[in-house]
Amino acid sequence: QGISILFQTGQDLTFWSAGGVGGIRMEQLIVAAPILLVALIASILISKKISILSLGDESATSLGLQVEKTKTLCLLITLLLAGPSVALAGPIAFVGLLTPHIVRFFVGSDYQAIIPACMPTGAILMVGADLISRLINAPRETPIGLVFALLGVPMFIYLARKGMKDHV
Repeated sequence: QGISILFQTGQDLTFWSAGGVGGIRMEQLIVAAPILLVALIASILISKKISILSLGDESATSLGLQVEKTKTLCLLITLLLAGPSVALAGPIAFVGLLTPHIVRFFVGSDYQAIIPACMPTGAILMVGADLISRLINAPRETPIGLVFALLGVPMFIYLARKGMKDHV
């Protein structure tokens, strides 16, 4: 992707494969916004159940949670959040992977705090990455996914190594 950007080949293909927000239009946001708003509210409402679910299936069941129903609802909400987002901006994978880890560091492991805090944190990360993507190769725009990959890959290598040390 980097070589494709450097030599200005397949710009549209690169933006679809790496993501970007430069081509999003108001007409598209008007269609996606109601779906995203409902899914965001639903994710906040279900956050307590997700915290219980994070204790494990057996513990959640013993606390009276309907585990399969909750997992299905989480999957549906995730699809409602991811679908319009990817349709608008393309597959910017690391924003969804980095944000919860960053937020968890500051607010702890309770999803009633993590989910609402991820919303502005993810937005701030997107704006920052968009700014960086516009400055790297000005006047052209570098795909945001590439900027997130530069940040995300080292962070996940760190988290993987930290996780291995914690289990040894």
